[in-house]
Amino acid sequence: MWFKRSALINFTLPLLLPPTAAALVVEIQGITMEPESVYGSNCVNIEGEYEGIRIESSDPAKWPQICFNSQKVNSISIRHATFIAIPPSKREVVVTFSHEFPPGPNGRIMARARLQGFFSTANGTGVATGDKVRLNAFFRQNNSDDAIADPIQHEVADQIDSAMFDHTGKEQYLIAGERVLRGELRFTFGDTGHKLTLTDNSMVSIDTGSTFADKLDTLETTEEMPMPEEGMQPGGTPPETLPLPGSPDAVPGVPDAPPLSGESRPGKPAAPRPTTPAEPELPAIPSPSH
Repeated sequence: MWFKRSALINFTLPLLLPPTAAALVVEIQGITMEPESVYGSNCVNIEGEYEGIRIESSDPAKWPQICFNSQKVNSISIRHATFIAIPPSKREVVVTFSHEFPPGPNGRIMARARLQGFFSTANGTGVATGDKVRLNAFFRQNNSDDAIADPIQHEVADQIDSAMFDHTGKEQYLIAGERVLRGELRFTFGDTGHKLTLTDNSMVSIDTGSTFADKLDTLETTEEMPMPEEGMQPGGTPPETLPLPGSPDAVPGVPDAPPLSGESRPGKPAAPRPTTPAEPELPAIPSPSH
């Protein structure tokens, strides 16, 4: 009796589990991989050798993986992965990943893409000048792809600091129903043994929460006012002719220039010149008589 009940439970358990969307699909240099099990696995192990590339773990205790998360945040992330150039090392490496998520979160969402990591040489000395990486991230709804901001690109220059990168992009959408996130990672190495290490923050995701940066961007967009062109008043109208000095509309605080001799100020009646009052005549003093 117990065996029959257990068998019934095992048979009905998949029917009771929430429906899952299409599995995570990863493709590296033309080789397609999916999670080993539809239920209970949300990662693809990407360790191994492919054409022109070997993938190792950046953390000895963990596998290099590409994983999806469909809880509060829908995301696909690259975890614990270091890509190492092997012959033919100068060929472009292409890694793509996609996953269809079930409905929710719905409404207004923010789609994000982030690429964080660094390039290094085979022995860690010098700079991997010329190595480059690009991430194209897409959000799909109703079988229509839309790029999440501009492609994220980085190329190593001559300075050691240029080997490190942390770039992001984001775009707002209104969604309802199922949705797909897709990423396309492309990179090239200048020489055999060069490495590209990505942090766990490298991902494509959507969420409903607004970060402080999101709110700041919205505030700046709302409050941003176009500056008037030089010589133009706010509103785009040409400036009026400035009032003449001494007129009722003269600009306060600007002293009037003194008028020239015999000249009156324009727009203002000529003021009478002050005259020096004549001195009173004194009575004549009679001369003394002898």
